[in-house]
Amino acid sequence: MRVFLLLLVLFLFPVILFACILVGLTLPLPEPFPPALSQGRNVAVAIMTCFVGLVYVVGVGVYLIYWLTHPGVSFDRAFSTAGLDAVRHGAFASRYSGTMQGRSATATLQPAFKVQPWRLDVVISVDLPPDVRIAMGRTRPLLDCRGAPELTFADSSFAHCRIYAVNEQQARRLLEEPAVRNAAVRLLAELQTISSWEIYVQPDRIWARVRAYRVGEDRLTRWLEVLSELAVACDDVGR
Repeated sequence: MRVFLLLLVLFLFPVILFACILVGLTLPLPEPFPPALSQGRNVAVAIMTCFVGLVYVVGVGVYLIYWLTHPGVSFDRAFSTAGLDAVRHGAFASRYSGTMQGRSATATLQPAFKVQPWRLDVVISVDLPPDVRIAMGRTRPLLDCRGAPELTFADSSFAHCRIYAVNEQQARRLLEEPAVRNAAVRLLAELQTISSWEIYVQPDRIWARVRAYRVGEDRLTRWLEVLSELAVACDDVGR
């Protein structure tokens, strides 16, 4: 949306200048203004057009610099809805912190750059038994449970992801809880079209890593909502 608005603003630039010139040259004005289409009017219109053009260019430049150095601003409302407030906006990452349904949480959003996608990391605090370590992903997760066995389930609830766990019995007991399973299945459905994502369920946190080339406010809002539901469900079971 912001790219479209920027292109629209740039397209309107010559239109606005032309309108200023046309109106300035032809609009009848009382004395002491020079008559319409006169040489004196030409000089006045030229000065006015230069001033309008300068203000326009400076305004667009300021907006462009702000846009490039604050890439995550357009997603502030989605994070705020989830309970997270902006801590810092920068050219390379925006950071958020707060509570999601009573659980402390942080998030980092890095903008797409060249061939790299948007990168979202969300960490929500939970309180689970120390032997609960589960890694879920479209492919084999890279950051935890790398040497752990892969879990398979009889039904198709987790058919579109791979799940690994250090303690298979504990992981099955957690994932087969109705509330946890429902939240996990909803989250998998939201991430189904994303090529790269990982969910880590650990004793003190649920950590989600999502890599996507297209991120919209509505989609981000749903991700955060379901992640929060998953954290609540896991935490309730852990207690």
